[in-house]
Amino acid sequence: MKTPTIKVGNTLLWLDAEELNRKVPRFTLEGASLSDQCDGCGEDIYDTAHVDVFWGHKSILCKCGQRYEIFEKDVG
Repeated sequence: MKTPTIKVGNTLLWLDAEELNRKVPRFTLEGASLSDQCDGCGEDIYDTAHVDVFWGHKSILCKCGQRYEIFEKDVG
């Protein structure tokens, strides 16, 4: 099974696919995923980032400008 994922530092964070696919997408972590510090500002990525949609492509964007591309990762 594949799930939307971002890489923060050396940590993979699994995202909640249903939340990402809403009309107004939201950034929510999968239950088993723990947050990590942003590579740009060092703050907790879950507290400082939001879903950014540019030309139909979703990514996670921190308030400091650091962008995390969403990719599909096989889990399991």
